[in-house]
Amino acid sequence: MTEVTRMSLNQLLMLGFSVSIEGGRLRVVYLNGTQKQLSEDEALAVVRDIGKLTPDIMMTYEEYDAGNYKLKQGVYRPSLRLEFSPVANCPKDPICFFNVVLTRQRSKAGHYEKGDPLPKGHFTVERKQKFRAFWESCGLATNFSPTKYHERMGKLKGLIFTGTRNEEKRNKINDVKPLEISADRVRSLVATHKKRTDSALSAPNYRIESAHKDWGDCPF
Repeated sequence: MTEVTRMSLNQLLMLGFSVSIEGGRLRVVYLNGTQKQLSEDEALAVVRDIGKLTPDIMMTYEEYDAGNYKLKQGVYRPSLRLEFSPVANCPKDPICFFNVVLTRQRSKAGHYEKGDPLPKGHFTVERKQKFRAFWESCGLATNFSPTKYHERMGKLKGLIFTGTRNEEKRNKINDVKPLEISADRVRSLVATHKKRTDSALSAPNYRIESAHKDWGDCPF
């Protein structure tokens, strides 16, 4: 079987493709508007290439848990905890929290009472809670019961998320949202990196061995 060598970010740009991340989704588009289809592994590799050029946190959604979490000063709140996998510039085991409702909002005769706990893994999102806005920012529909998010959490898979580091808890990420990096910014990042590389190569008394070490893990 012939091994297929993936194209790096720089190679895609040299071939005339426009590369961007829009709404957490990698877009690789040719000059005529045709979008290049990449496998999940190929797309993630290109995202990592971009991650080497920017300090932006990059991570992908893995799973969730719903429960009463101690958030600060001994206060427990009904929360949704999202767990992510690091892609670039990210702490180990990144997580974030959203407020949700974990109890039934109405009674059903002979079955349950208002205020009873929801089944494990189930949660309700109220209209003004931030998770609804987060969900919509991912380009996902909300035309379903607010008690049915648990059935659709898999739709977050494959998106690239970013956020800001929490100063108190190392692996907690604040203000999580889909990553946005325009095609113009990608080109600018690559051009800036190339300029710095060329400058280093032309420096006096430059040694090839040290350059190879300094830039060895660069995607270009």
